[in-house]
Amino acid sequence: MASALSSLRYGDSLSVVAISGATAVLCEAISWLLIYRTATYNSLRATIERHSRKLDAMKAGSSSSSGGAGGASGSSQPAGSSSSRAKKMDRVETSLKDAARELSLAKLKSGAVVAAVLFVVFGLLNSLFEGRAVAKLPFAPVPLLQRMSHRGIPGNDPTDCSMVFLYFLCSISIRTNLQKLLGFAPPRAAAAAGGGLFPMPDPKQYKSDHLRPAGLLQPLPVPSAVWADVGIDFIEALPKVQGKTVILSVVDRFSKYCHFIPLAHPYTAESVAQAFFADIVRLHGVPQSIVSDRDPVFTSAFWQELMRLTGTKLFMSSAFHPQTDGLIA
Repeated sequence: MASALSSLRYGDSLSVVAISGATAVLCEAISWLLIYRTATYNSLRATIERHSRKLDAMKAGSSSSSGGAGGASGSSQPAGSSSSRAKKMDRVETSLKDAARELSLAKLKSGAVVAAVLFVVFGLLNSLFEGRAVAKLPFAPVPLLQRMSHRGIPGNDPTDCSMVFLYFLCSISIRTNLQKLLGFAPPRAAAAAGGGLFPMPDPKQYKSDHLRPAGLLQPLPVPSAVWADVGIDFIEALPKVQGKTVILSVVDRFSKYCHFIPLAHPYTAESVAQAFFADIVRLHGVPQSIVSDRDPVFTSAFWQELMRLTGTKLFMSSAFHPQTDGLIA
């Protein structure tokens, strides 16, 4: 066939085009045998189309509802419903990207066979048309494009077209149009979702931090004597024993010695202060500092004024300044 076409005026060009068309048909036949007729491929295409229609319907409903709310005077849409709709759209879009990625991975199964066929055909064409201009370009290409279009051709005519350039153009255009004609082209929803083998990162997952840089953590002062610095906390929801369901735990930060004081629920700042003075201050004296969380008892005006009068410093933990040392839960 190639020798018959070579006798014509544009025989070399027609030969390359005919071989490119035959190669495209062969590659699509291989892809159909290995991929397109499988249940997995058809299921993925159906999933992509279903998620695409669902996402389009959700976007259309969101735009119409927002337009209606903007046109109606005095009507407002609840923030919770819009947030729920946005979350549902994100889930559908994520599912669409995952299905598109799996579809791209499924098409790789025939990639090795198709690549082998193209390599054999390219070697055949290279042996037939090596060092020959197979076509004339209607324009003088730019230097970067001329390196490929004039590859391996003697002479200085910039319009001479090599087999490599013509075969590259014909293979891409013929196979793309053949896929569209046979219905094997990738779904538009898959391309729009951007869920290929190497998808672009989702900007929703990589948000910049607009907060002021946090400062250094504020460590607790190192204790220098026993019962000079203590930590206190409550242990609640315990079985009732003699009417007591709460334990006030007091830990010496220097020796790690502990006192467990039972309390009855409900307790107040006054009752906690009485228990603290009866069991801790009576035995070990007034501490220099107390580490605690922000329980209502410890943040009450009574407790803070009492500790101020006794000269005890209060160190309370917070989310921004975690000053507890781990001994007190």
